[in-house]
Amino acid sequence: MRRGDSARYGRDTKAGENLHNSIRDKVRNWWHGQPYENEPGSPVIIFATRRHWTARACRAALEYARVNHQWLIMAVIAAAGVIVAALKLGSGI
Repeated sequence: MRRGDSARYGRDTKAGENLHNSIRDKVRNWWHGQPYENEPGSPVIIFATRRHWTARACRAALEYARVNHQWLIMAVIAAAGVIVAALKLGSGI
């Protein structure tokens, strides 16, 4: 491939970096949430963030998996064993 071919075929590195940064920023904003905006003239300052419900659900699922990973691993192994046993019994072997 020649030197000028990368731009011709849509492989421009600047455009790829901009797209990567844009996606990364959107995922970061989704994960961390948007800060609450204080009302002008309000004496109360709020330092909390507002997360999307899918980000909260994902955080809850990851926290559950982090706390109970031993049980989850054993449940997957047990389910795989049940599936293998059912397949063996069903095939007549």
